[in-house]
Amino acid sequence: MHVRVLPLTAGPHRATQSGPFVILDFQAEGHRPAEPTTVYSEGLTGAVYLDKQAEVETYESAWNTLDDMVLSVEDSRDLMSALAKEYDDA
Repeated sequence: MHVRVLPLTAGPHRATQSGPFVILDFQAEGHRPAEPTTVYSEGLTGAVYLDKQAEVETYESAWNTLDDMVLSVEDSRDLMSALAKEYDDA
């Protein structure tokens, strides 16, 4: 598992408007066809499953943009180490 950090210097991102979400991709098994890609999102009053193409594409676009903005695994590790050291020294 890897952790990648979106630094505060990146500014706001549109994915923060949606709250946490998961993009679920399903593969076909045997004679059963694959289910459509589905977005799962939890909110204060419950969860929603979105599987319309336009909805899924909106979340995929947000994820891809976010993926482009985050630090690499190495840079994320360096930033977390520096912050931990700063916290320990305080």
